[in-house]
Amino acid sequence: MSDASSALPDGYTVVSFSMSGAIHPGGENLTFNGTLPNIFAQIQSIKPDFAWDDFQPATNPTREEEGKDPSECLRLEIICNIPNVASGNRWYALSGYDYLKMIDQPCAIDGGPRKCVVLFCFDGTTIWLCNDNEQRISYSCAYLADYVLDLIGDLDCSDADGSPTPHWTEMQGQAFDSSNYNIIIGKDDCPP
Repeated sequence: MSDASSALPDGYTVVSFSMSGAIHPGGENLTFNGTLPNIFAQIQSIKPDFAWDDFQPATNPTREEEGKDPSECLRLEIICNIPNVASGNRWYALSGYDYLKMIDQPCAIDGGPRKCVVLFCFDGTTIWLCNDNEQRISYSCAYLADYVLDLIGDLDCSDADGSPTPHWTEMQGQAFDSSNYNIIIGKDDCPP
């Protein structure tokens, strides 16, 4: 199911995020849909003691899906103040960074261009992975978290609250990589 989202820059489309794999050693492959926290909850309803290290992806990404080795990727630029993208809560985005950083599993998205999946969403603060390639891409969720931290650390992407000692509580922005994908932080309705 795909859906144009007014919370994303013009021309980007939201598609469902899913992960397929076994949650038990040698178990059957299952497919889970939703944000990473939603997927974790679905798996824990089946296996209460599940930890992300237990997940065995159904397929390992091919070299083409992986794109460049992460050490070869270059963060090209960060764009702040994206037109028509509402700001999310900076602290919730930091929670999303923490969550993604602990998942050393493939976060994949089908070929685009301009397709996005919601990796994390809390109280409307949303982290999207967007693919501008024609082929599927896959990178470790933990690796993608570094782009989230780059956006959080760029105070040009944050709105100060106007107090005498400003607190940068709201933010939005887009971090681009040389492998033709990007991470966006903003505000949208969280998927069910």
